[in-house]
Amino acid sequence: MQSVWLSLTLLFVCAVTMAAEPDAEDAELMADGADLYADFCANCHGDDVDGLQSFTDTPADFVARLSGETDDMPDFTDFFDPEEIDALYHFLQVTTEAN
Repeated sequence: MQSVWLSLTLLFVCAVTMAAEPDAEDAELMADGADLYADFCANCHGDDVDGLQSFTDTPADFVARLSGETDDMPDFTDFFDPEEIDALYHFLQVTTEAN
């Protein structure tokens, strides 16, 4: 019986630990994305993402937009690495959903 309780306790601890990790990861993505937005995007889109009230890009659409494949934005291909693109995309998704 003791081993059952030990197993259940271990399972609970693992579940809580795994559930906490995305929050820390999410907070880091949001902070990185906010910094990138302030540095590269706010001049055109506004400090409070006012110019992006209808941000509905898929990740592929977002990369295409950053790569200059659309007429509405300049080419930012050399400005961002994949991790920065993920952070910026996450920040924009969460921020515009909240508005």
